[in-house]
Amino acid sequence: MDIVVADSAVLIDLERAGLEDIIVGTGHRWVVPDLLYAMELEASTGPDWRRRGLHVVELSPEEVTAAQQHYQQHRALSLVDSFAFSLSVERRWILVTRGATLHKLAVDHSVDCHGMLWVIKLAHTAGFDVVVLEQGVRQLLAQPRCRLPRRETDALLRQLLGS
Repeated sequence: MDIVVADSAVLIDLERAGLEDIIVGTGHRWVVPDLLYAMELEASTGPDWRRRGLHVVELSPEEVTAAQQHYQQHRALSLVDSFAFSLSVERRWILVTRGATLHKLAVDHSVDCHGMLWVIKLAHTAGFDVVVLEQGVRQLLAQPRCRLPRRETDALLRQLLGS
């Protein structure tokens, strides 16, 4: 079973798309760092995510130190993103993010890193209903703050729908 470290933006996108159940149906274990959970999820949708199977992981002291170093070196990176990055680097876990800075840093450190379209493909491979996935992606595309690349997203939808 692969372990996927999600940033909060990906979880927000899944909520906006109505596709929260993806995290329990893909055969992967989905995690967030404890700091991310405490700062961005716990007071709002965190308990719902945990009921769905999201795991909260505490970083080791060495991982916290590494996260703080990454945060200091890459000021465009948020502190919670540096914690997610540290988990992915140190434990060799898959990172899922929509943040360009975090994605570039992950690639530079040979971390297996993906975005929302990979999550949709993963869900499709796991047997999620194509119509539900399409509706969710279209809901997400309708959001003013959606960052999905339109051309790649449209191509993926055509591929999933077989048209």
